[in-house]
Amino acid sequence: MNRTQAKSKKQHPYAEQITQIILLLFLIGELFLFLTIFHQINGTSKVINYAGIVRGCSQRVVKLEMADKDSDDLIRYLDEILDGLENGGSQYHLTRLKSSDYQDKLQEQKALWADIKNQIISLREDRSEDNGAILLQESEDYYSLCDETVSLAQSYSQSLVRTLNFHEIFIVLDLAIMSVITLHRYWLAAMTFRRNSAMEKQMYDDPLTGIYNRKYYESRIKYSSGITDSSIVYIDLDHLKYINDNYGHNTGDEYLKKAVIHLKNSFRTSDLIIRMGGDEFLVILKGCRLKAAEIIMDKALSSFRQTNDTKYPCSFSYGISYISDDGTKTVPQAIAEADMKMYACKKDHQIIRGE
Repeated sequence: MNRTQAKSKKQHPYAEQITQIILLLFLIGELFLFLTIFHQINGTSKVINYAGIVRGCSQRVVKLEMADKDSDDLIRYLDEILDGLENGGSQYHLTRLKSSDYQDKLQEQKALWADIKNQIISLREDRSEDNGAILLQESEDYYSLCDETVSLAQSYSQSLVRTLNFHEIFIVLDLAIMSVITLHRYWLAAMTFRRNSAMEKQMYDDPLTGIYNRKYYESRIKYSSGITDSSIVYIDLDHLKYINDNYGHNTGDEYLKKAVIHLKNSFRTSDLIIRMGGDEFLVILKGCRLKAAEIIMDKALSSFRQTNDTKYPCSFSYGISYISDDGTKTVPQAIAEADMKMYACKKDHQIIRGE
């Protein structure tokens, strides 16, 4: 990250979170509008269907009246539908379309329907050819109006579909932007995790041997209450000063690395090896009782002493302390006990440290 990016991030630490919140609110609004328009489209489809029914039923009414048959029930049915188309609701649960052109045409249709009903009354009172001809002429005009009303309702429905498609595009774009921001935040989190891991590794790893260092012990182990039913081994690598003085510090470093490799091969991957400083190491054998730890360490020491590819002797001294589950012994107390045993072991080996 360059200086400009770092400065920008410092000035706007929550820019992405705020952007995501805004986009989420926008998405909620778009979804609400989308569902509202979708509901209106369904309602419009029902209106178109009933507007077509009005035309068909009005033809049926005219035919019945021309045949001198009663059509009052059908007329009442048409009146209820027309009222529902104009105002919405009614027993047919119709939607009032928010189209001024449609509403104006519907008013013309209702006015002509009122004229037709009056003409029907006139025809019932006087069944002359003139009254019949007037009814037929008005009905033809009415059918044309019905067709225009249906056409306007269909046009309104198509405009709703176009609006729905428009909002759909915004929803997709919103989701796409949110996805990009989310992926970017995950990427930043992953980079931060890697950076922190690298910093932690640099802080807690011994640069020479690659195992944990004393800082790791001080930070993670010293006051930990989770280390129970484990053996604590304190190791002091023998002959290091002698090797440094006689063969050089590079050889001494190789000796340290050789010892660590040997210890790693002697223990499980779940066990911890920590370089406490210089030639001293702390080993935590998890879930390992004292007797088992003694067997493991005797075997590790014996095999290390048998190393024959060096011009110097390989050996170490160690002491073991056990931490039980009862919590009576802390890690520092166990280390102090193991350290005392280690020096006793070194005395038994009669190793002289040339200090």
